[in-house]
Amino acid sequence: MFLNGSFVEVNARQLSDGGLLIRLDDKSHLTYAKEDVSSTRVMIDGKTCMIEKENDPTKLRAPSPGKLVRFVVEDGDHIEANQPFAEIEVMKMYMSLVASEAGHVRFIAQPGSVVNPGDLIGILTLDDPSRVKHAVPFDGQLPKVEKKGTSDTINNIFLSQFLLSIFLSFSYSRSYSQFQNKFILLFRLQADPRTDSSGL
Repeated sequence: MFLNGSFVEVNARQLSDGGLLIRLDDKSHLTYAKEDVSSTRVMIDGKTCMIEKENDPTKLRAPSPGKLVRFVVEDGDHIEANQPFAEIEVMKMYMSLVASEAGHVRFIAQPGSVVNPGDLIGILTLDDPSRVKHAVPFDGQLPKVEKKGTSDTINNIFLSQFLLSIFLSFSYSRSYSQFQNKFILLFRLQADPRTDSSGL
């Protein structure tokens, strides 16, 4: 991994359940990530952290999937902070959408349209443009990691997970041919990590 002239060696392997097994500084970490409208939820070794996305109050977006029922103000009207500007129907319930800042609104979506999380509904011209806070690019460097001896920890954890899945699938299916094929693929994977592991 290269960043601002610094370099850190990271080994990563995609797991069958969508996670990533990452080895950094001779230690293995099991990670998962899930993205939604306002943030990304990252789980590392069972601990969860939220990474908030850049919040731009000038963009009025749908917070959840639903149907845009109506606007409660006219296009071009001035609205105050925390004032509702539209209603959407979510699972047969009505939800009011409110502006986080004051300004003049211009609508883009049409009433009756289906919206998904993050879809742009309108643009808000702020009374105070300085209220927009932009993310600042990281200009630092990655921490130095002392390169240690080679470790098979990440491969051992990865192979252990698949060994477990193999034995479980065999116990349920009682299919010897399936069991045999999985083991052959497993040993090929151990010999060459580039082997396609989708069959496991």
